[in-house]
Amino acid sequence: MSGKAVGGSLLRRPGFRWLWLGQTLLFAGVQFWFVAVTWLMLQRTGSGTYLALEFGTRPIDQVLAALRADAWLHAVPDRPTPDREAIRRQVRDAFLIDSPAWRTATYGRCADVVLRACRGLGG
Repeated sequence: MSGKAVGGSLLRRPGFRWLWLGQTLLFAGVQFWFVAVTWLMLQRTGSGTYLALEFGTRPIDQVLAALRADAWLHAVPDRPTPDREAIRRQVRDAFLIDSPAWRTATYGRCADVVLRACRGLGG
């Protein structure tokens, strides 16, 4: 049995056809969302850095401080420092924030950006 025959027979089943169509539309929608959010953030800030750090991180000064400390650790890997674990925790905490207040704030920012992007794309 060839692959073409199997694919054709699956698409003849209404349940699978609807699943396939739904997944295709969902994938297309997600791709449009990424383009819209990227375009909007770049228009509003003019900065690729702000764009990359917009969702899910601490304020940019804290993130940059953590990244500088991490770069220092990598620049001097053989040098013993009692702060090595603290720096690693600082980097983790800069990108992984897990609190109800953070989730609420991030959801609000995401919703705001998506709504603005939709309005901007509408003309």
